[in-house]
Amino acid sequence: MKLELLWLGKNNLVGGIPSSLGNLSSLTQFNVAENNLVGSIPDAIGQLNGLVTFSISDNNLSGTIPSSLYNVSSLQIFSVSSNQFNGTLLANIGLNLPNLQLFHFGGNEFSGPIPTSLVNTTQLQLIDLSDNKFLGSVPTNLGNLLNLFLFRLSINYLGKSLNFLTSLTNCSRLQSLGLDENQFDGVLPNSVSNELNFLFFG
Repeated sequence: MKLELLWLGKNNLVGGIPSSLGNLSSLTQFNVAENNLVGSIPDAIGQLNGLVTFSISDNNLSGTIPSSLYNVSSLQIFSVSSNQFNGTLLANIGLNLPNLQLFHFGGNEFSGPIPTSLVNTTQLQLIDLSDNKFLGSVPTNLGNLLNLFLFRLSINYLGKSLNFLTSLTNCSRLQSLGLDENQFDGVLPNSVSNELNFLFFG
C-alpha cells in the first residue's frame, strides 16, 4: 500500500497497535493519540524508514520503546507521553535522530540518565521528560539547541548540580523551563534569567 498518512487520534479505539503497520512502507505520519490502546509498540514500526510523525500519547500502552524505532532518522515528532512505558533512553539517541523537533516522553516510567547525545539534535524545539524516574545530572552541553523553546524535566529524581543552567543561556528562544520536584540544590545562578517567560522550580 502507498498510504502516507494515518491519523486516528481522539477516538475510542481499543486493542493494540498491529505489527502489520510495518508493511506500510510509504507511511510518514502516524497518530493514534488520545485513545484507549493497550499493549506494546511492535518492533515492525522501526521498518518505516520515512516516518516523520509518531504520536501515540495519552493511551494505556506499556513496555519499552523498540530500539528499531530509535533508528528512524527521519523522525521529527516523537510523542509517547502519558502512557506506561519504561526503560532507559538510548545513549546515542541524538546521533540516530538528527531531525527531531518535538520530543514528548513525559508521564511514563522511564528511568536512567538523560543522554548527552541530545545536543546533536540541533533542531529540537521541545523536550518534555517530566513525570518519570530519570536520575543523575542534567547534561551541561545543551547550549547548542538554539531552537529550544520548552524544556520540561519536572517530577523526576534529577540533581544535584545546576551547572547546566549556564549552558542554556545560549538557547535564546527558551521560554519555559520546568525543574520542579527534583533533587537540585545549591545557588541559583544569575544566568537563569535569559528570555524565560516561565520558570518552574518548586
